Amino acid sequence: MRWLSSLFRNRDPVKVFFRFSKENDFVLSVDATYSLKTLSQAMRLEGVWTDGSTQAIHPQYVVACREGLLRFSEDQRYEISIDPRILQLDLLNSHPDDFRFSLAWDREQMEAVCFPPDSSEVWENGWFLFNDRIFQIRGWTAKDNIWIQSPIPATKIVEFLSITIPDALQRGIPIDSSIKLRKLPIFHLDIVKVTEVSILMILLKNCRRPEIVPGIEDYVLADNDQFFLSPYQNEIEQFLLSCEKQGRDRFILKGQQIPYLLDHIEKWSSYIRGDVDALHSMHRIIRNFELSLEAIMEYHKGIGSVYGMPVIGTGDQRMKALELHFSYRAHERYIFHPNGWIPVRILANQGLLDNALSIAKVELTPDEIVQQRSNQFEQFPFISDLPTFPAMDAASHLKALLQCGLQGGVACGERVWLPASYHILMDLIEQHPDFTILLMGPKNQLERFERGWTGSSITWIKEEDRLEAIPTLVAVTPYIAGKNRFIQDRNFDICIFLAPEEVVKTEANKTFEWMCQVRARLRLSFYVNPPEAINMKIQASILGYQDPNVAQQLIYPAAFGKIVADIVQEETESVYLQTPEQIFVAHARQFEEAALPSGGLLAPDGYEGYLPQFTAEQASWYFYWRAETRAGRYHKTSLPCIFMYIYELINGIGWIEPIDGQRQLISIWNFYRNDFPELASYLMDWIADFSWVYGVEVDHMEVIAGHVDFVSTPVIDAALMQRLRDTPARIPFDIITQLYNEPTDYIDSIKEQMEFHLPRVIGWCSTQLHKDHGVSLAEQFQPAEVESVQRNVFRHALYAGSQRTVLLQVSPYRDNKPFRDWITSIIRYSENKIRFASNMKARYRQTALAPGLQQHIDQYFTAHQAQVLRKERNIRINQEVLLSLQEDTEQVQQMLATENVYEPLETNEDQHPLMMAAQVEEMQIGSKEGSSWEQLRQRLHPKHLQLLTLIKQSAPAAELVQAAAAHGTMLELLLDEVNDIAMETLGDLLIDGTVIVEEYRELINFG
Repeated sequence: MRWLSSLFRNRDPVKVFFRFSKENDFVLSVDATYSLKTLSQAMRLEGVWTDGSTQAIHPQYVVACREGLLRFSEDQRYEISIDPRILQLDLLNSHPDDFRFSLAWDREQMEAVCFPPDSSEVWENGWFLFNDRIFQIRGWTAKDNIWIQSPIPATKIVEFLSITIPDALQRGIPIDSSIKLRKLPIFHLDIVKVTEVSILMILLKNCRRPEIVPGIEDYVLADNDQFFLSPYQNEIEQFLLSCEKQGRDRFILKGQQIPYLLDHIEKWSSYIRGDVDALHSMHRIIRNFELSLEAIMEYHKGIGSVYGMPVIGTGDQRMKALELHFSYRAHERYIFHPNGWIPVRILANQGLLDNALSIAKVELTPDEIVQQRSNQFEQFPFISDLPTFPAMDAASHLKALLQCGLQGGVACGERVWLPASYHILMDLIEQHPDFTILLMGPKNQLERFERGWTGSSITWIKEEDRLEAIPTLVAVTPYIAGKNRFIQDRNFDICIFLAPEEVVKTEANKTFEWMCQVRARLRLSFYVNPPEAINMKIQASILGYQDPNVAQQLIYPAAFGKIVADIVQEETESVYLQTPEQIFVAHARQFEEAALPSGGLLAPDGYEGYLPQFTAEQASWYFYWRAETRAGRYHKTSLPCIFMYIYELINGIGWIEPIDGQRQLISIWNFYRNDFPELASYLMDWIADFSWVYGVEVDHMEVIAGHVDFVSTPVIDAALMQRLRDTPARIPFDIITQLYNEPTDYIDSIKEQMEFHLPRVIGWCSTQLHKDHGVSLAEQFQPAEVESVQRNVFRHALYAGSQRTVLLQVSPYRDNKPFRDWITSIIRYSENKIRFASNMKARYRQTALAPGLQQHIDQYFTAHQAQVLRKERNIRINQEVLLSLQEDTEQVQQMLATENVYEPLETNEDQHPLMMAAQVEEMQIGSKEGSSWEQLRQRLHPKHLQLLTLIKQSAPAAELVQAAAAHGTMLELLLDEVNDIAMETLGDLLIDGTVIVEEYRELINFG
């Protein structure tokens, strides 16, 4: 102790005192003339020492300090005083064995108390004085000071006994506790006997006089300060009160008590023992069961109906949900099932107990049958095998429609549906002699059906026919059906529409209404075109469906769906393909460079020229035609070939650079859109999708101009946004009319000039806007918000690419009111200018024009005044032809005797001399003055009358083709126009092929 040595080398006597303080601290003090800070520096001890003369000594240094003082006490010059108790102290390295804490329960205060042995003194940091011994408990922490200084409340006793005490013992703190935390419950329920109808249980108590301690949950205090588990005690005791009691502690469980015990046995597991295995083997709770919808077929006269019956199944047992509902009793918590007990709460959550009608047998909707899932019972998946739609062949598809009672049809022409329908219809008539079938369609289609029919005779209905009974097989045209009350008032078993897509092309005609009103248990449509060429919205309405997607799935075959052809190779490799798109792409890549089929595609039965299941001859033609098309030589072909070629292009087949693929798509559109106008419904959007998926720049407006009615909104908006950024802004007339705030219904003379001048006027105004303000139309009328459109690409196509969507940033200019108002003001002012130049009295009331806009429009019309005063055509006019045609036109107009014929005959040298040579003399259409024939007379254009003249005169086909070409169109389109007008007015076709239908031939006379 060097600090003591330095202290006692001083000459003056020093008094040193080492004693206990009143606070049981060891205190060292010296004369006031000395500083303990000096002593602390000499001692080199940790801690902070004061400048005073008195300081407490840490217990661990007490013995060392005492020994040092005793050595200096032999010198008589110094006076050292040491407390006798300090002289007797002994410093230990650990606590003595007889030093232990005691933990006891205070029943009066309902708390636990932990205290050290008597005659022990407690210092901080785990230092203790006990029987003249000083020691420190090594594992002591500051938290341990809490429980030796304060009682442990009841709310903390469980945590203290289960966590704090074990932890303290592990750290070497000696504790003896009279309080025990037992893992045993206060009693056991011993299962001693289990039968199919009852359970015998014995109550075994584990403690006496249990006492509830406020603040302690799930435990009770019993004799000898022991805590026993008691969760769910009241719940179990209440349950036992409901059971039959035998003797003092024996209970018998029956009926609802058995599933109640099973339902709670896991929660009560600490209480239950005995023959639990026997209990589970003989009784069980069914918490997981299968909800399924069993499809039930019911038939009436050969036509089925599909009903759904909710079923609950467990294992190999199934029970109708309705039966389970009726077995439920209001006071019961469980319902018995052959495989066990079902909790009522689970059934209630599934809605199986609320209303018996909600789980009774219900007729399934067509969508539910096709999708094999129920919207009415979403939680019930199907368990019965139902036919898949469309089926693999036409006959199977028709049988499935009859089996399920679903309206549907077969596409791709009579070679697909005639053989299948003959066999099925004959079987129905043979099995059900009173079966009635209505055939409705154009007369030529009905005659073709009759030619191959070998069953009972077909009764043809005329407009005035009135029959007392319905014949087995009735044939009628849509026009006659709309006029004949017998057809309208009768109910047929089946109505078959032949070529309905040719008969009805718009909902705005009477034929559509007549076909929708036919009364029949089952409607079938037999189409001459493939699904891709059918307006499914209209045909769905005829079949009775609101959703075209449902109708689409009930028409065979799927829209260029699954190519079922096999690839024949010398060494066949099995390839697993999951989807029709993958099948198509795999086959297409196999023959990507083929010019002629090599083993080729096998030929499934199908309709030539329409189905993708090509015969060897069809495949040979397709490969030849494809090679020619790739080389830029375009031959006349069929629609399936075109679609197959398009599908190859959008799947990356047939091109190396995307720009080449885009060029081929646009070329296909340009060369075949006149022959197949239905391509517009698909190819307009697919060309745009191709540019976005493969990153090719394309002028969308150039592609869609003139066909905007077939283009989706995002494509139109993207095309318009492109053009508005250009100066001048080149906006086509059909887009301009969509921006007009008023309906457009121009007479021909105005319409023709509006079509010519409006795009140029708007382009001129956009140029002047850019000169005056330096902005384009896109910048001038930028919408406040840019829309983000997530677009599914190549819809309805066989596309197997990984990118299924594109995100488009589109500015909705067509919905931008300032922009629409700007366009509307230009249209109105321009039309007034044209009307004025044409000496027309009627004018539009002009809306306000933007500053400077009127000046720009006036500048345009001043520069184009000559073009406004006449129809501008960059051709030479043959005056002799003009005079001849004018005379013909005047004669036709006089003969028709109509006041509303306003379209003059086209008078340019494009018209063919053969048409001028056709003498349209005194023509009479119809033998009676009915409203339908009046409408027909009014709507036929002179070019249509001239075509009828040539057909009536049996002109050669070449002359008919040349006559159509003289009007700048194709013969097929001209024939379609006549038939379209006839369908909308008469409800029937007027021309079959290139011959006037025999039924109407005598009604069209030439004087």
